[in-house]
Amino acid sequence: MEHANTENFNARLAALERELACYYGGLAVLLEECFAKGAGVRALGLTERQGYVRLASSVDVKVTAIGRMLPVWIRYAYEGVVSAGYGSNAMDTHAEGSLERLRDMLHLLRKDDPYFELCLDAAQSDMSDAVSFGGLEDLSARVTARHELDIGLDLTPQQLALLANMSERSVRNAMLGSGDLKANANGMIDNAEAARWLKGRRGFVLSTRRQFPSDSLQIPDALDYVEIPPFIRLRLRTLWSSSEGNAPSKSDPRYPEWVVEASRHSGLSPAQILESCELPLAVRPHECGQWAIALQVDRVWFTHQIMSALFPEQVDMLLNPGAWQPAKQSEVPDQAITTITITLSQAMLLHGYLDMPSSATAMFPADSLGTRNEGDTGTSVFLEYGTHRSETDIRVKSAKTISPRKRFGAWLNEELNARVGDRIRIERIGDRQYKLSHITG
Repeated sequence: MEHANTENFNARLAALERELACYYGGLAVLLEECFAKGAGVRALGLTERQGYVRLASSVDVKVTAIGRMLPVWIRYAYEGVVSAGYGSNAMDTHAEGSLERLRDMLHLLRKDDPYFELCLDAAQSDMSDAVSFGGLEDLSARVTARHELDIGLDLTPQQLALLANMSERSVRNAMLGSGDLKANANGMIDNAEAARWLKGRRGFVLSTRRQFPSDSLQIPDALDYVEIPPFIRLRLRTLWSSSEGNAPSKSDPRYPEWVVEASRHSGLSPAQILESCELPLAVRPHECGQWAIALQVDRVWFTHQIMSALFPEQVDMLLNPGAWQPAKQSEVPDQAITTITITLSQAMLLHGYLDMPSSATAMFPADSLGTRNEGDTGTSVFLEYGTHRSETDIRVKSAKTISPRKRFGAWLNEELNARVGDRIRIERIGDRQYKLSHITG
């Protein structure tokens, strides 16, 4: 997945997965001791010879109803992003879905209950590092607070504190006397008042919704890990179903028509197709050619999406090897340096991007920086190259790489006939004005 702060996202996801694994393991220990020996081990799909001393570390939470949704909820709770393919119900603790089940589980299996605390200790006894608890509760509370703000409900002071990343005491102080936050007669904050107040808080992130193109046959610029499965389902149903919904296939009533037809054209099994329409991401890199046939998309594009979702750091290393090399002191731009020179790679020539190390952000206005997310663009700067003048923002592609969102494929390959090893100098020549020059290798 590509995020402005991928390292923080991955660390948070790993911590929450470990905590969830301990809850499942603790429940299994409870079954072992209160139901029958071997019951908890079998409930988690493990073999009895493993015993329950390795329960937590043996659980694959990514395939569980709650675990598979953690990446979706993390993006919403902490980044304010509703991923494409996920509706309001995915974020609603009252929608009979996985988030409500998480809330119910945390309420039922209290980590501060003396007996269940012993079960948790037994389940994680083989883990090398102590597991921190409370992350799942914080996640659930933040998703709930943001969702209730977004759908127009009144909020509590505790919820405003979470959304603003402030202490509850600071929020309540703002509600006193001549403070700038007003509560209603019930001690709640009206939705409109909450939205107004939050917009003035530095720690608040406004919610945004990523969407697939309105034309279901149009290809998105990029997909992240959680968006690939719903994209597959939507596109296959559009391409291969002759009717609405999930009408069973006449040739194989066990599966919907669109699944059977996609299978027949691609060689993928119906079971593979259905599995890949849900999280966790089940598409294997060596199957990307078959999936490109089923989805009727470019094979290179789809392979890039899958590899970037499964191996984001490694893909960035391959596409931008220079960004992963220690920069020489003279090559690190700061506010006083107005030029940077990059070396063209095969990937740059193929895709038309001009990738720069993230240290080059100092050359550009802060408001010009956007992300890879559709619609999350910065304010334009102006680039002059050859006889061309283009307007573009600067896209943060990863923790180590930035690039103008504008592509330069035609200029590089047709006008310059550039080769791998050639260099492009990017020079700031004025306020929001930059000049690109070609230097042969």
